[in-house]
Amino acid sequence: PMVLVALGTGIAPCRALIQDRVAAAANTQGKGVAPMALFYGVRHQASEFHYGKELEGYSTQGLLTLVTVFSHDQPQPLFVQHRMNDPQHQQLLYDLLVAQGGYFLLCGPAGEAMRAVRGAVVEAFVAAGQTLEQADALVTEMQLQGRYVN
Repeated sequence: PMVLVALGTGIAPCRALIQDRVAAAANTQGKGVAPMALFYGVRHQASEFHYGKELEGYSTQGLLTLVTVFSHDQPQPLFVQHRMNDPQHQQLLYDLLVAQGGYFLLCGPAGEAMRAVRGAVVEAFVAAGQTLEQADALVTEMQLQGRYVN
């Protein structure tokens, strides 16, 4: 399993991984291909939702769980980490990353977003029953194992 977070132009490497997974699914008729989720955040849907139709198609086919965030298309800015904190997405994060031993990749601008997204992953683990210390240690362990990359 894999959880991808693409911020703006960070969609490029994520798209390559998704296309690889789609090709693998085609070669195996979908058998044995692990689940994949993409949290994709851009400012405006109309001008920055690159590859949107392609990604929505993969989602419709059941090849990808797609969660989009258009931070400046509503009165109050909404960012990827806010969508990751939705209860259904917290459960998805825990299931893919902990229960199934998946991988996490964050692509896009560095800075505060990296800390905020990491915090959202920690919060998802807390929502699943971990203590804050356990959840933080689990993310650190994933980083050391090469399963959490930003």
